Amino acid sequence: KYDNRIRSFGSSVAISGDTIVVGDVSYELEGIKPGYTNTNIGAAFIFIRDALGDLTASWSQHARLSASDAATQDLFGSSLAISEDTVVVGAIGNKVGGSAYVFTRDIPGNLTASWTQRDKLRASDAESRDKFGGSLDIGGDTIVVGAWGTDNEGYNTGSAYVFTRNIPGSLTEGWTQRDTLIASNGGRSGFDNYFGKSVAI
Repeated sequence: KYDNRIRSFGSSVAISGDTIVVGDVSYELEGIKPGYTNTNIGAAFIFIRDALGDLTASWSQHARLSASDAATQDLFGSSLAISEDTVVVGAIGNKVGGSAYVFTRDIPGNLTASWTQRDKLRASDAESRDKFGGSLDIGGDTIVVGAWGTDNEGYNTGSAYVFTRNIPGSLTEGWTQRDTLIASNGGRSGFDNYFGKSVAI
């Protein structure tokens, strides 16, 4: 069925096994500000294979993720990462400076289970236009979030932030920032270095 609220489907994509997550940074949610055009709020869509492990099988949508504090111009879905039962969604427009949202399956290992937001990640030194959440990745109990718009010793020099689960292996626990990464030259060579434009773990 066609959904006319979809505007930028495929803004970001991530896959793990039989699960695909697709972002749409321009998705228009209902009821955010009645009477206003709720543009660029964003959403992420979960698809799973109809026959698990069958590479010739079709895919079906099973969930739509949105931020608990969704707002206009959040650009939720700016970036995506998935590791087994955990999905992380970047929202570079979320005030102030951007955010990343962590979702987990309600039943670990059950691909048809619902998803619940478990945490919202923010930089400890967040400032406007940081672009936190412009890139991100997850590996086990560690998340790295890029913020290529941060100003260290120059404009848009960029940073990356490392978060870990408060209790390793627990899908219902929150996350804590453990470190901030910057380039060894700290941006002193000028500006627009965009460190953190891409990240991996």
